[in-house]
Amino acid sequence: MGSNAWIRWLATHSPAACPRCGARRVVPIVYGLRDGDAEAQGLVRLGGALDASSPAWNCLACGGSGGSALEVRLRAEPSGS
Repeated sequence: MGSNAWIRWLATHSPAACPRCGARRVVPIVYGLRDGDAEAQGLVRLGGALDASSPAWNCLACGGSGGSALEVRLRAEPSGS
């Protein structure tokens, strides 16, 4: 899956609006992928190392974050791997 397709897939696993402030400026946090262009365009936030407490999304308005990046990543893995 190319980086743009991956970002679109991740976005479908982020809330449409921030549960904290209600803003509709929620973007996925991408771990491992270094796509500075996507971050500069406001499409993603770049994360560091992925661990069990890593959030899946970030609100560009209030800075809130949530979800489980690890859980989203596991959903992306092909079954049987």
